[in-house]
Amino acid sequence: MGEDSHAQTVRERKRKKLKVELDVAEALDSYIAPCVGYFPSGFDPLRHNKNDGELKIKAYRAVPNYKSWCMQVVVSPEGSNVDFVGTNYTGEAAVSQSCSYALGVLDKEKQILTVVPIAGDKVFRMEPRVRGLQYEDAVYEEPKEVENTPQIKRSDKIRNLTLNFGTRQAKHSSMKRAAAFMKEEDLGTQEGLEAYVSEVGKSTSVMTKTEALYQATKQVVRNIPPYDTEATTPDKAYLLDKIISPNEWAELSDVMELVEVGSCGASALKFKMQNDYYPCFVRNRVGNIKKVHDIEEKKKLACIFSYITHLLEFLALQTENELLRCLLKAQSQAIYDLGEEGKKIFGAGFRIPGIVLVNFLNTFFADRKEKFTKEKNDMVISYILVLTLFADGFTTDPSDICKDLKMKLPTLRKSYLELGCKLSTAKTGSIVTLPAPLKFPTLTTPYRRRK
Repeated sequence: MGEDSHAQTVRERKRKKLKVELDVAEALDSYIAPCVGYFPSGFDPLRHNKNDGELKIKAYRAVPNYKSWCMQVVVSPEGSNVDFVGTNYTGEAAVSQSCSYALGVLDKEKQILTVVPIAGDKVFRMEPRVRGLQYEDAVYEEPKEVENTPQIKRSDKIRNLTLNFGTRQAKHSSMKRAAAFMKEEDLGTQEGLEAYVSEVGKSTSVMTKTEALYQATKQVVRNIPPYDTEATTPDKAYLLDKIISPNEWAELSDVMELVEVGSCGASALKFKMQNDYYPCFVRNRVGNIKKVHDIEEKKKLACIFSYITHLLEFLALQTENELLRCLLKAQSQAIYDLGEEGKKIFGAGFRIPGIVLVNFLNTFFADRKEKFTKEKNDMVISYILVLTLFADGFTTDPSDICKDLKMKLPTLRKSYLELGCKLSTAKTGSIVTLPAPLKFPTLTTPYRRRK
């Protein structure tokens, strides 16, 4: 019994299939597409107005104060003080329409389905309004112009993205790049900017590339001993009296005392026995002192050898920071001798005379910083190289001093060029010569290929 009733219900639900013709009406400019109105308030016009004539529908278009495409539909039920008004220029109808509609009407007698296109702006939302009062201003208002707000540049957008989601390195690079740009408000007013530019133009002359490079080279502060660029002879190119002060010459007698012990062979043997202190450059040239006949020149050469020895010992202190601090402490206490008090501070093996030591500290540590920086190291090396040129008559073989400095010649090449020297190659090896007048390296512009 239950199964029969269920089968009967299914049969009743089945609808008859109709064979109809489909007629699609194309939109024409000479005809107005149908208008569709819906009542969001729940009002049913057919239910409350069953008889014809009880429901009045009016459409307004192209009336005064209207644009040509503006429409207004008014539905007035009979016996009511409320009208339903819909427009296509206010409310949701004014929003851009992203889809289109179509209205289908089925005529069962003729079996024809007519599909009529409906424009998006012909769908009206019927809102209730009190009859007798003004509905809405029918005058179409032009959209107000939006104030010109400053647009965010693409570079600013990328920078904001980087600061919010970028890596630490990318953020650091972005902040450095932003700090390099000058903002418009930093330039001041237009009048002030023009005055600034005019003043710069008055006080600045236009220079060629060659003149600009010359000015830049002229203002370079060189990390080398005192020199004279106008000197015509090598012995006057570097000022020996300013490299070794007058009160230091009397403290540089150790090499001369060893030479005066005996002959050249005995002196050389004595130097070889003291291999731990005297450098290779001095040991291999101590015999040249006996070859000089002038007594003053002998003492001068011996003092230069002694000064080179002390400079090399001072350069070795860069690895002994504790001893360097003791040296600065001794300078502040004005300890100029190496008596019992000096030996307690410096040690028994320390042989630099007090006056020479103070001169080293004043020359290379004028900033009072207890650190052997690269600039200070290069400056000590330049003093040593200049004195080796004085000792060898301004033409020297750099192999011995390279051993003492524990450096290779390609590394010292830059230091020699900074001193204005010329390097050449001979059968015995490399030769360094000091020309006069001095010619220092100049700034050059990089060569660019023509595309």
